[in-house]
Amino acid sequence: MVEVFKTNIQDAQIADFIVGELEKHFPSASINFDLNDCDNILRIDHHENVIDKVLLLFENLGHFCELLVD
Repeated sequence: MVEVFKTNIQDAQIADFIVGELEKHFPSASINFDLNDCDNILRIDHHENVIDKVLLLFENLGHFCELLVD
């Protein structure tokens, strides 16, 4: 399932760091940012529900993240 999040990440280096942190928790997931999108989108494709863990990780790192719903 693909989850899409709105973030406050604007810097590619910070995005790369966060992807690395997420990959530690979800090594089999496909994870990427779209920093060209106005919502600085984070997409995570994983076979299990990752929403709560992603929100908590962003909070612990001091960044904003919210789930975008259809």
